[in-house]
Amino acid sequence: MLPKKTTNGFTPQTLDWYEGVLSQFPGEHRRKSKTDADVICPAHDDHNPSLGVDLRQNGAGPKVVLNCRSRGCGYAAILGAIGLTDGDLKFNGGVSVTAYGCTLEAYAAYKNLPLEFLTSDDVALVDGSCYVKALGKEIPAVEIPYADQNGEQVATRYRISSGGDDKFRWERGSKTILYGLHRLEEAHDAGYVLLVEGESDCHTAW
Repeated sequence: MLPKKTTNGFTPQTLDWYEGVLSQFPGEHRRKSKTDADVICPAHDDHNPSLGVDLRQNGAGPKVVLNCRSRGCGYAAILGAIGLTDGDLKFNGGVSVTAYGCTLEAYAAYKNLPLEFLTSDDVALVDGSCYVKALGKEIPAVEIPYADQNGEQVATRYRISSGGDDKFRWERGSKTILYGLHRLEEAHDAGYVLLVEGESDCHTAW
């Protein structure tokens, strides 16, 4: 069965891959659409997102196009500044390849959720870092605190990528528990509870 088409003819898998590429660019992201974004250019001292990172389709398939509108920084310089290669900007035909590194801004944009909500006391996501053995280094990661019914943090999970197959790591010593137990009293008062797949589903429902 062919994958269902979506925005501008791109499949959900392609859009998921694009979000992973976007997550490699630190700093502010200004989203214009599901396939267009301006980010901080890593090749010069940029304080106002001037680098277009846009998903496009050509004869060779989906790819990400870069365009520094401020200083016209070179393609190789931009890629070198964030540790990517030309091949990383070309969709590989459906095989899910994880673009490691995730920031709060990238996560908020990917899930279309307000950053202010995600950083509020009730959700308490923060930017952090996580060591990934396969890469041999620390990468940007979103820290997701797990609290018990009393609101005490008892575990931490890291989101290490916006998309792809490898998105999470547990903090050493953390034990798997249900997410959202600190809001269980609200469920008792409401008389029902939603059981969902992951933390981002909780954030959307909340």
